[in-house]
Amino acid sequence: MLLEYLTISGVSCVEMYLIFQSDNIVHFLRGGIFLCAALSQLSFYCIPAELVSSQALGVADSIYQSDWASPYIPDVRKKCVIVMILLTVRTLEFLNIRY
Repeated sequence: MLLEYLTISGVSCVEMYLIFQSDNIVHFLRGGIFLCAALSQLSFYCIPAELVSSQALGVADSIYQSDWASPYIPDVRKKCVIVMILLTVRTLEFLNIRY
């Protein structure tokens, strides 16, 4: 996602420079449409991915704060909960390199 963000940001800066330097309305409209498409692509991919990854960090805390240490829960399930906590501590990353 970082690579896509940096690429779109760089291309958007160059495109805005070209928009303001051109005196032809066709180049202005083409650049404006391309800029809107690039920014909408960035918002459709990066913003939801950031929201999901930030909410995924709270899963381990939610599991830990539950009543998993109750004496009424068998030890086998307590071990499963500890394994779930260990697995959810890892960060969640969305990469556009692998599909």
